[in-house]
Amino acid sequence: MTRRLLNAGLYLLLGLINMVYGGQPIQGVEDRVEVANVRFNTLRPPDGSDDNWFEVDIELDARPAASSPGRVTKQLRVVARLAYDRPGSENGRRWEFFRASGELVGLAAGRAHVRFYLPPEIVKRDSLGGAPEFWEVTLSGESLVQQNPPGRKSPSLSVAEVQQGFRDKIATEGQANDGILQVQYLTPFATAYPRSTPTYVRHEAWR
Repeated sequence: MTRRLLNAGLYLLLGLINMVYGGQPIQGVEDRVEVANVRFNTLRPPDGSDDNWFEVDIELDARPAASSPGRVTKQLRVVARLAYDRPGSENGRRWEFFRASGELVGLAAGRAHVRFYLPPEIVKRDSLGGAPEFWEVTLSGESLVQQNPPGRKSPSLSVAEVQQGFRDKIATEGQANDGILQVQYLTPFATAYPRSTPTYVRHEAWR
């Protein structure tokens, strides 16, 4: 009888927890990572080259779950999407769509920077400088707070229909430019910013 009462009490407690938190992870076991800022720059790499690269600098603010070992978040993925129009040879102007992602081992508490780059050939061809007209940064991870998915976007994507149209274009026309927008470790900036650059998951380490 005692065991039955204990089991019944346990089921009741679990039911109450589920009602209070709506099936969401309990506070204290979730990682909180927000996009604090996104900056766009043209700059020369540290190898002494004279050609400018276009840098997308994503500043993250991480608050690991209180229960996480060593106060480090679980793995998370950062995705950058860009779109802008450039002079075209026939139709006057044409749109270019780019996407890239980086997977992080984890983030300690505080600020870190994830950076993506467009190479000099694209900078020259498209006369890049400053923020593109449309851009979006999204974060995903199994332990991230999901009530308000973290990320940041350009003001031009403030309307839901426009944002969805942008994502649709990225998903279809962005394929033609896959591999051009590159995560930091694939560029001449691989060893730059050592104090603020997190560690990336490198799947090629095991084949």
